[in-house]
Amino acid sequence: MKKLIVSSLFIFCFVFAGTASAAQGERSLKLSGLEHDHVSIADADQSGLDIAGDMTMALWVKPTSVIDNMPLISKWNTGEKTQYILFLENGELGVHLNAAPSGFGYSTHRVAHGQSENEWFHVAMVYKSASGTTELFVNGQSVGIDTTAPTSISNTDTEFSIGGRDDLVTAFSGNIDEVRIWSRALTSNRINTLYQSTGTFNNGTDLQGFWKFNGNLNDRSVNKNHLRFSFSSDVPY
Repeated sequence: MKKLIVSSLFIFCFVFAGTASAAQGERSLKLSGLEHDHVSIADADQSGLDIAGDMTMALWVKPTSVIDNMPLISKWNTGEKTQYILFLENGELGVHLNAAPSGFGYSTHRVAHGQSENEWFHVAMVYKSASGTTELFVNGQSVGIDTTAPTSISNTDTEFSIGGRDDLVTAFSGNIDEVRIWSRALTSNRINTLYQSTGTFNNGTDLQGFWKFNGNLNDRSVNKNHLRFSFSSDVPY
């Protein structure tokens, strides 16, 4: 266990669903589904990820299996410090948003994603605070709109995680790539363009985090929210 290095988490993979080969040099984050096996940044170290208003989250996923709630992007700790989480669960794509600094008073929006395990697909969530609206997208197309979200999101001190949660209750199993988060609501046309042209997409303004996972955990946005691997404290001696 002492010899584990971060670079061992990365493998060559397809960038676009359905392509015959990966673009040269492109890699993705591969996670085992173990609760400690995710990447994150402490709240005190991050910048721009405590988003209270309009927000867009987008990423490519290739789940090996989905049995329980599997976090994709989160600032979430059950029972306290709940903020936002985008997740997969039993054939559904879902999002929780919380307006309170603690507790379980969060909104829920989930829809069937219609995709298979062990295949790449693109998911996105757009939140519009003024109307309390969330819209979920799969492969560039809207799959559902919900109007029960809060008109603001709580600001907590929980860590920002990709592929896991701060409370280590559950984690993602499979590959994740091209994770982006904005503090603005992208239009449906822009979401579709992102899906169609991931490699050349113009991120525009208010990009708060962008992780390509091409051999490192670095954030390509101006915020430099570089992630760390969550090592386990369980050792043999």
